[in-house]
Amino acid sequence: MTPRIIAANLLVNLKSLSRETSTMFFTIAFPVILVLVFGAIFTKPEKRHFQLPVQDLDQSEASAQFVDSLGADGLFDTYAVPTDADALEYARVHKLNLVLVIPRGFEAIQTLRLSGVDANATVPLTYIFDPSSTSVDTKIHFLSTLIAA
Repeated sequence: MTPRIIAANLLVNLKSLSRETSTMFFTIAFPVILVLVFGAIFTKPEKRHFQLPVQDLDQSEASAQFVDSLGADGLFDTYAVPTDADALEYARVHKLNLVLVIPRGFEAIQTLRLSGVDANATVPLTYIFDPSSTSVDTKIHFLSTLIAA
């Protein structure tokens, strides 16, 4: 087939399509309407809200403020894990997919960092998580973003 025959064939088919309004409706408009209607019906707004168990081993004012700041925007609902419990075992027993552990010395390291004595001081926060959980990656991403901010 030559390009001329293909172009002529395409032109004839487009003319026949444009002459029948019902064919144009069901070919072009109807699928768009269906997608919009079903998209509106079955889409629910995503309100992200996660439970975040926190084990605060430091028990200082700075760590309390840090935990409060995690729940300030409503993304995380934090609750305390007992300090005498092993966080890994606690997560296993209570079937938790993420536990944040604030270590001892949190306030001292934060004071060093904020005072400018050691601007490179870092606090080793520990995440205890279940890698098989589908939501844990999202939680860790949001948690890391909040901590970095």
